[in-house]
Amino acid sequence: MPAPRNRPQPPGPAKVVIALDTATDPQEAVDALFATDNFAAGTLIGQWAAKAMAGKEPIIATLDLAPGITVGAQRHNGFLQGMGLATGLTGTTTDLATAKEVVCAQDTHGDQTEGQTAMENCLSKNANINLVYTINEPAAFGAYTALKNQGKDKDVTIVSVDGGCQGVQGIVDGKIAATSQQYPLKMASMGVEAIVKFAKEGVKPTGYTDTGVTLITDKAQAGVDSKDSTYGLANCWGNK
Repeated sequence: MPAPRNRPQPPGPAKVVIALDTATDPQEAVDALFATDNFAAGTLIGQWAAKAMAGKEPIIATLDLAPGITVGAQRHNGFLQGMGLATGLTGTTTDLATAKEVVCAQDTHGDQTEGQTAMENCLSKNANINLVYTINEPAAFGAYTALKNQGKDKDVTIVSVDGGCQGVQGIVDGKIAATSQQYPLKMASMGVEAIVKFAKEGVKPTGYTDTGVTLITDKAQAGVDSKDSTYGLANCWGNK
């Protein structure tokens, strides 16, 4: 009996690969990305902080994420560019920018306990810190606890990124001065809509879609677009 011949196989089903929130490396590994512009989020809080600190010399602590992570670098570098302390930066590097005004930089992995320890370490290095950038609101709450324990919570401005419901409540409670709110539910819904459209119509999503960011603060600064905490709570995500 003759050996069976190899028969050509029909092509497999068409597929689409979508990323949410964080870009892949390389970005070409996916068809489409729906995410916050983290560099812009950092820039917004930097611009706000520059206005809020007008007339004061900024003495800054940065409570960052971890080495080599794009999101952490984008937010950190955007903040410094918004402050006008390090210019010409982009959101395409994993290296953290530096400036002489930054007297302490610590990694927190976005964790509240690590944020508290990091802030304690920074205060031991320089007790005159008056501005704290944090990678997210859990790190910000840790920083606030450390400052409060040393009686410095009224003397230091804390800014952050994420805008979850608990983070916005931190603005209401006076723990955080400003945060850049992102919209993960919008990322998810737009991603699902893109998949459904591809399945029904064969229209394949491509490239990067910015899902938006809003500066949330109850201390608006002239020339910096922002919304108050009422808006932030109405549009936040996570547990309230």
